[in-house]
Amino acid sequence: MNKNISAVAFSILALSASTVNAGEYNSFLSTSYANVEGPGSIDFTTYSFFATHYFSARTTTGPYAEFDYMVNEAFLSGGYTHPEHGAAFKLVSGETFIGDIIVGGNYIDVHGTGNDFKSFLLGYRINNNLHVKARLLDTDDNNVELSVNYKHELDQGSYLGVTASTVTDTDAYSFNSKYFTQLSNETYLAVNAGVNIYDGMDNTWVSGVDYYFNQNVSVGGMVGSDSLVGVKANYYVNPNLSLSAGYSENDIEIKQWQVNLGYQF
Repeated sequence: MNKNISAVAFSILALSASTVNAGEYNSFLSTSYANVEGPGSIDFTTYSFFATHYFSARTTTGPYAEFDYMVNEAFLSGGYTHPEHGAAFKLVSGETFIGDIIVGGNYIDVHGTGNDFKSFLLGYRINNNLHVKARLLDTDDNNVELSVNYKHELDQGSYLGVTASTVTDTDAYSFNSKYFTQLSNETYLAVNAGVNIYDGMDNTWVSGVDYYFNQNVSVGGMVGSDSLVGVKANYYVNPNLSLSAGYSENDIEIKQWQVNLGYQF
């Protein structure tokens, strides 16, 4: 895969991966605008819209943007992304629980290309803090992604979450972790770290931190491979409506800024 394109996708995902009295929410809507500039002909904007509905309410862990690391609620989600240049794509995904058996899947349609991608998921909830999953991928070799999600509970609502995954018949491995803690009555800290290990390709990594001044306001930053650096800020106008913005760049001259509008209820 072209390294510049990989860096664009990696920085978009890193920035996008960022949402006292507890609140409960079932539905989450978000729309975003991103502008990416880079070497050569890389210069485009992207518009995205995503929606997720949980069939049981999710409860915040303090800040309005923070929820439990583990997902123990059935959900259905959909999204649409339209880049200025290139094909738009639509995404539908979901998971449900039949007892402790996890069943799910996703479908991606790349508009105007005749290409679509789908996967099917089967997993088991050993307990609310430990899930194992196998996802059959839409590849020529019918590869399977194997993953484990685990959360270790610490004192006073703090936790350490870890996800490890690999794809069969490849030497690709992914490890991600998150630490969350309450610093005082109103302030919180979240630390994320992830690494992707490949055979025959450069490994990639990213680490970020979010500091919550209270339930409503947070600032964050990240660093990563290819000298990636980024900053972001998030503000909840009220318990439902949020505004956020972020900027990142790296040493291969990929620069991106992004603004997001979110609504949860």
